[in-house]
Amino acid sequence: MNARGQSSPASRNQALASIPSGLNVLAGIWLMVAAVVLDHGGTVAGLDTRWVDLTIGFAIVLVALTRAISPRAVARTGWVVNVVLGAWLVVAPLVLEYGSRAVVVNDVVVGAVVVVLTCANLALTKRARPDLDMSRQVGDSARFE
Repeated sequence: MNARGQSSPASRNQALASIPSGLNVLAGIWLMVAAVVLDHGGTVAGLDTRWVDLTIGFAIVLVALTRAISPRAVARTGWVVNVVLGAWLVVAPLVLEYGSRAVVVNDVVVGAVVVVLTCANLALTKRARPDLDMSRQVGDSARFE
């Protein structure tokens, strides 16, 4: 906040950058709830497909929470991980031949939403901090050059 009690454009942009990650948290939670509620009915290598959704949902929640709290801390890794997880959700039902049509639709929609929200988060984070080099990670030795 400045002397007039207004927040700066940079702080508003930073807050805006956390919204897609918060929505990704909700998408991951929904994926875990749907894994329990929907009838998966399929197995992959002897493993119930609901465990795939539970695991991916949990990973999405962890990465999205980290990005929501500190978007710069996991700039490169965070968005890559959630894009890969979202893309896997889109492809997995087709590759692994899930049994239930409802599960297939749910996974494809949630996966697409995660990819779109993660890309939006990346764009908003970059916009909030244009001086931020998204190709570098916290702890990179290159930042001391």
